Amino acid sequence: MPTPSLPFFHTVHLHGYFVRAVSAAIQAGRVPPGESALLLQSLQPEYQHLGFRADTVSYGPGNLTDPSLVGALLISRGEADPVYLFSLSRGVERFASRAELTGTLKARGIVPLLEATQIQGAPFEAQMRAYLEARCERAASA
Repeated sequence: MPTPSLPFFHTVHLHGYFVRAVSAAIQAGRVPPGESALLLQSLQPEYQHLGFRADTVSYGPGNLTDPSLVGALLISRGEADPVYLFSLSRGVERFASRAELTGTLKARGIVPLLEATQIQGAPFEAQMRAYLEARCERAASA
């Protein structure tokens, strides 16, 4: 009997997509090759000592997230370090600072008043929940 495939938004698939997105970002020149190992380790529990944090992205209470940012993860280490945005629509993007990230989103027509909420626990599980919640909200409003 064949086993059913897991949905795209399952944590296993999201983690695999993140790994492929990091590789694609390096090949496209969006992320320097020397940062790939740290970036891949950044969301693994056994590497929490590296000081990375993962945040969910939203516009604040009661505001809908832009569809391109549903389930997006904001990965950062410190104020002086680069910021990475991992979204299902654009893969991994690197920004020199949060100000550059905000400017880029504003240039794309996305309201730059973002709230970043630190994820407690598994980042891909939080990403999966955000994706499912957005799908439910969309279905409820249809």
